[in-house]
Amino acid sequence: MNQSQFPVNILKYIEFLHEGQVIKNYKAMCKLFNEEIKSSDSKKAQEKEWMRYFDFEKDKQKYIITEIYDTPLPKDDARNKGSNCTYLNHIELLLLNYLYKQNDNQASLTIRSILLLLGMINNNYLNNSWQCKDERITEFQIDHFYQRSYKKLNRVLFDALNNLKNRRLIDYVEDKIIKIDENGQTIYRIATVREKDIIREVERTVLLKLGLESMVQVHLKFKNKIFYSEVNNILYDNYKIHFYYKQINLRFTHEHIYDALNETIEKIQNERKILNTKLINYMNEQIGKNIIKTEEKYIEAVNVLMDKCIGEPNPFEKRKIFRIEDEELYRYAQSQLAEYLLKIN
Repeated sequence: MNQSQFPVNILKYIEFLHEGQVIKNYKAMCKLFNEEIKSSDSKKAQEKEWMRYFDFEKDKQKYIITEIYDTPLPKDDARNKGSNCTYLNHIELLLLNYLYKQNDNQASLTIRSILLLLGMINNNYLNNSWQCKDERITEFQIDHFYQRSYKKLNRVLFDALNNLKNRRLIDYVEDKIIKIDENGQTIYRIATVREKDIIREVERTVLLKLGLESMVQVHLKFKNKIFYSEVNNILYDNYKIHFYYKQINLRFTHEHIYDALNETIEKIQNERKILNTKLINYMNEQIGKNIIKTEEKYIEAVNVLMDKCIGEPNPFEKRKIFRIEDEELYRYAQSQLAEYLLKIN
């Protein structure tokens, strides 16, 4: 982290922020950085300034930290581009090309199918039965890679979708598709409003059961498998819903897409490879930064533990603090997984 680029009030606490951290409200955030409590447009400007140093999602009054940047974003970097502006042109060009080829002025795609279409992942990423044959790569390493990549891929994609929406080239809405037993058959369909309410209520119940406050924490704490397994079990036992997934429904006008496109097929194919290479390079560049950040958090947590006890801390309690024990193996595994799960031919 380039500390010289952070203002004193941000630097004072930035090292102790962590992804997934929940700050209860706006006043608590201001107190954290010793800043004045503001309102209206001044408050929005203040939050935009915070977003130069870290990203967050808001859940009612709560702030959930989703990413901490190693260097601040430029002042004129709007959130809809953020640190992902390097990928936007490639994604927009590829997506517009796909939409232009559709017969109607609409298309429906899952998030994963869009990522595959754009060349941001390969088929292995989607294969639930995929097994790594490299014995050096553990289940933890795989879960950790999915956690790292999910966060980046999801944000990059929605930054591009929102940018296209702001340019009025597309409109999009998210829907939930459910697999359900109905009238003696198993079918797929869009969830009703009531079914969406049921899914939300079950998700909330499972969040509380796991001691989590948000979906962000589900991903950051590697709880995806257990979370969705418990949610799906409850939904099937009570409502005969096997599982559900998000679908993106897009609407557009062919003439506007054509005007914005103006690229050859050869250029389009090259865009996929460029985008794929950029994402893999990003994931690999973050490996070293993750090692440093994790070690800093480990030292901080050990110091807190030491302050609470006399003499050496309980070895069992110390083992519960996460640490990357083998940095060489971590680098190897994460870079290999980028090849296995992201790289396209």
